[in-house]
Amino acid sequence: MVLTSIVSSTTASAISLFTSVGLGVGGVFVAAALLVMLGHMDLRGAAGDERRRTKYTIAAFVLPLSLTFAGMMVFQTMQVLAP
Repeated sequence: MVLTSIVSSTTASAISLFTSVGLGVGGVFVAAALLVMLGHMDLRGAAGDERRRTKYTIAAFVLPLSLTFAGMMVFQTMQVLAP
């Protein structure tokens, strides 16, 4: 019983340590990639380039990056609201 509680508390602290470090570094890359892709998408639309394949390819990159960014924002908000 005591061994289980020691292992679980050690595991929880290690996971929280690695999650915040990894999320911070990965978050920068995801945010930068999302900004680049959204800017590229906006410039393509403004230039009148209506190639369907290019539009779908950029959207294929933007959608997962947007979901990842939203997930990171939810995770960070939950960390702030529930200490």
